[in-house]
Amino acid sequence: MKRVDRARIVRDDLLARASCWETTRIGDKDVASFEWREVNAVLWSCKDFSRRPDYTGIPEILSAKAAGHLPPYTLDVWIRGLRVLSIVWNRHDEVKLVRMTRGDWECDYFGLPVPNRGWTIH
Repeated sequence: MKRVDRARIVRDDLLARASCWETTRIGDKDVASFEWREVNAVLWSCKDFSRRPDYTGIPEILSAKAAGHLPPYTLDVWIRGLRVLSIVWNRHDEVKLVRMTRGDWECDYFGLPVPNRGWTIH
């Protein structure tokens, strides 16, 4: 399985946990953030997450995904404080892998098969 495919699976798993996302502010940007076990994620968008107090964008993202397109976003994922994944995608769900540090986190947190190589985070 290619890295970009693994990254897409991680993204989809995190987005499926819609009730776990919250709106937070990083610098001058409102973002959606996620915390679960030792996993932290931030979803960056050009869209303003603060338009409504209860809006995180995740339900809207899932609706768009089901319709066959996604608005452009960047997703950063940290495990135990180390950034292990950064991806961006466009409205056609074309994913660009910016960074992916391979490791047991892929199996432990997202149920992916053992990577062929690159065990860096234990």
